[in-house]
Amino acid sequence: MKKKKINKIDEWEIINLIERSITNKTKNNVGVGDDVSTLRSEKGLCVIKNDMLVAETDVPKQMTMKQASRKAIAMCISDFAAKGVTPKASLISLGIPKRMDKEEIKEIISGLKNASEEFSVEIIGGDTNECSTLIIDCIIIGFSERIIPRDGAKKGDILAVSGKFGYASAGLKILLEGLKIETKFDKNAISSVLEPKPKLKLGIAMKESGIPTASMDSSDGLALTLHEISLKSKVEVRLDRLPEPSGIKKFAENNGKKVKDLILYGGEEYEIVYTIPQNKFKEAQIISKELGAELEQIGTIEKGAPAVKLFEGKTYNSIEKKGWTHLS
Repeated sequence: MKKKKINKIDEWEIINLIERSITNKTKNNVGVGDDVSTLRSEKGLCVIKNDMLVAETDVPKQMTMKQASRKAIAMCISDFAAKGVTPKASLISLGIPKRMDKEEIKEIISGLKNASEEFSVEIIGGDTNECSTLIIDCIIIGFSERIIPRDGAKKGDILAVSGKFGYASAGLKILLEGLKIETKFDKNAISSVLEPKPKLKLGIAMKESGIPTASMDSSDGLALTLHEISLKSKVEVRLDRLPEPSGIKKFAENNGKKVKDLILYGGEEYEIVYTIPQNKFKEAQIISKELGAELEQIGTIEKGAPAVKLFEGKTYNSIEKKGWTHLS
């Protein structure tokens, strides 16, 4: 019998297929294709986000069940931060393997409780089922008059990020390969994987200021995020420098990695990427500093066909569209 050929498709292709095939495209609502979805009512926008943590692909063996369940909520919170929306309530569904110990389940519940208190989001229900691997599915709901879109970047805007990049990709390498934790960079890298810190207060303050023209959560990787803003806004993104943390060069050298690859293509970073009018950037930096964050300019938005380019020596070179993608 002839073996059936599998026509493989990755996560982004699936999302695009859904967007083209079944998603309602109206001016009133935001559906597939942004960090959150919205449903317009007479009283404003109901903002909804759904994210799924799957132990097999998202939980390194060093991560505790408490950390894993907190991360399931933090992933959604990061998207709310990027849109500048206060989360209000959450539904949590658990797919639990039959082999899982009662103490592990208690840990999961403890992590959910801690996260709900940390981010002031009430868990109001959900579902449980049996699965072959642990799945924590999180839905978060909030309300807002508006969100910061992905498609609002304009020529002349400053491209800025809420923090440094490269920690998560380095942290995953340390965890998955059992490398020694020797430097401050290594410790920060591990922490970024096990206990990500979405910048919710910054996101809300930036939305309330009315300053950003576009924003996006960066958890799929900086390169993919920039390509998405470029495509949705129909602009060219020019990177003048990379948001490089102290210690990453030594880590890259010691582990046979390129700094550029760690920063651009790693994914699992829960920072916010903003585009901001030049005449309002100093004001945005003041807001950021007051909240203990670091809003850093890394480039500009230019007129042109959608593309992402990095200045390397004498010229701007195209950056590949790749990052954290399931099923790739």
